[in-house]
Amino acid sequence: MGPCAWEVTPTCPDWNRYSEQQRADAIAVATLLLWAATGRRYGQCEVTVRPCNPPPPPRLYVTYPVTGDAVSGDGGGGYGPVLDGGRWFNRCGAGCSCSSRCEVLLDGPVTADAIVAVTVDGGVVPGSSYEMHDGNVLVRTDGLCWPSCADPATDQFQVTYLRGLPPPPALLAAAAMLACEVAAGGAGGPCRLPARMSSLTRQGVEVQVEQITDGTDPFVTGIPEVDRIVSALNPHRRHGPAVVLSPDLPTARRIM
Repeated sequence: MGPCAWEVTPTCPDWNRYSEQQRADAIAVATLLLWAATGRRYGQCEVTVRPCNPPPPPRLYVTYPVTGDAVSGDGGGGYGPVLDGGRWFNRCGAGCSCSSRCEVLLDGPVTADAIVAVTVDGGVVPGSSYEMHDGNVLVRTDGLCWPSCADPATDQFQVTYLRGLPPPPALLAAAAMLACEVAAGGAGGPCRLPARMSSLTRQGVEVQVEQITDGTDPFVTGIPEVDRIVSALNPHRRHGPAVVLSPDLPTARRIM
């Protein structure tokens, strides 16, 4: 997807001497490199999805003998366990009703204030009717529940939100610093970016740069201030956010 909403403002003395295209390219390179180096987590991209909430199982789908009316629940008897979405639930007695779940999972991370809009049957659901829990669970709090899996051909249930984490100020400062060096190197001037050369000879002058080949070299820009920020935010050198894959988890169809 790439970085979104990175407000990078370089302040190096020569910044305004570069062309508009050079400045834009330098910021694009710096933000992409640091977004990838910090685990592709920072930057809030707006997406719209149709969360798929599985419908409740049929009331006759139980693995324990039942008493009373297993369809309406009016027989006054107790019900055995039921398998729903790969998890077992106890079925209560008379008066029970089957309804959609009151929470849906969003592809996170999602901050508490990242929900832009939620619509059901074309109407906007007030923000006071739901909350974000655990970084990616949208919970209905007004006593109602979200719809079941919507028809792919309709817009019955949609959630528009900002996916990702806002970049920390220190990371934006590091991106601004890196952009200055990228712009300087692109303009042919001196910069602090390492050349990663083993040897170079020009007009009788020979330069050698150490090249690490044992696989232990982390993401390094060659600028200590930038590399320390990267190391602090991604000490384990992860390439992306952790992902849980399971056939039992509900999914959301992205319609951006």
